[in-house]
Amino acid sequence: SLSIDQYNLTADNLLIIEDSNNNVTFKLPNKDVTLKTIKIYDALGRLIYNLKAQNTSDTFNLSNLSQAAYIAQVELSNGKIIRKKAVKK
Repeated sequence: SLSIDQYNLTADNLLIIEDSNNNVTFKLPNKDVTLKTIKIYDALGRLIYNLKAQNTSDTFNLSNLSQAAYIAQVELSNGKIIRKKAVKK
């Protein structure tokens, strides 16, 4: 019998990149799975953004975020949810 090891995505695989124009890019290295939704929470657990995504890499303007720590909850097209902490500079 043949078997294929599934690629196990973790928070370490999700890249969150901020540029100087307050644009934030969410990027996955795996082309087999895409981003579905991205929810941004503040440190108190309040939902700040609820974003829809469709690709392995999507960029959003998050200029309303102040300098603080946030939690990104990313739902993937395969149903898996990844949570990653990020600091806005």
